[in-house]
Amino acid sequence: MFNNITLNQKNIETMFKGKKLILKNIYQYNGPITLQYLPVGGIQIIYQGQMVINCNLGFIATKEVEYNGICYSVQEFSNLYKDLVNYVLPI
Repeated sequence: MFNNITLNQKNIETMFKGKKLILKNIYQYNGPITLQYLPVGGIQIIYQGQMVINCNLGFIATKEVEYNGICYSVQEFSNLYKDLVNYVLPI
């Protein structure tokens, strides 16, 4: 579940598959990783429409991303970019 604890960084910006990816309004994530264990940098879509990322900040979660200049909900992003989900994210 989303916690209502905002991290010091409101957004994380990185290059992903040659395009700019911004994770918006990130939160700490303390819930279970139910679908798989994530490698550092791994991303996973979980059933409540959140993207959970394992990075140097620990596990974080977001429900909205900006990819290549366009904002998407995680649901939209995962539907449009199925090939990117579960790739290693360079954070």
